[in-house]
Amino acid sequence: MKPQDRIKIFQRKLMESNLAGALLTYSRNILYYTGTAQPSYLAVWPENFRLFVRSGFDFAVQDVFIDREKIEEERRLESIFKKIPPPAEAGIRRIGVELDILTVQQF
Repeated sequence: MKPQDRIKIFQRKLMESNLAGALLTYSRNILYYTGTAQPSYLAVWPENFRLFVRSGFDFAVQDVFIDREKIEEERRLESIFKKIPPPAEAGIRRIGVELDILTVQQF
């Protein structure tokens, strides 16, 4: 499998799990899916994804193997959630998160 296919497989699993998306915060997981270990959030939903770099944006852009237009500098989770599109179906959005990594404040 090519590294670029990892997110596609993840997106397929999200659809199979009936999730609107997922938010990854753990640096090792972000490294696996994007190629950078810079402090970031990776928001993935079935149709798209974005890497929101919290620190070290210039380094992250050099590290990644994902498309550069999928990366932006953003530190605030509330701003990130505003940028994630709503699901096609009306109702409650369920997303996957790494609860063993996510802090109470972030949650």
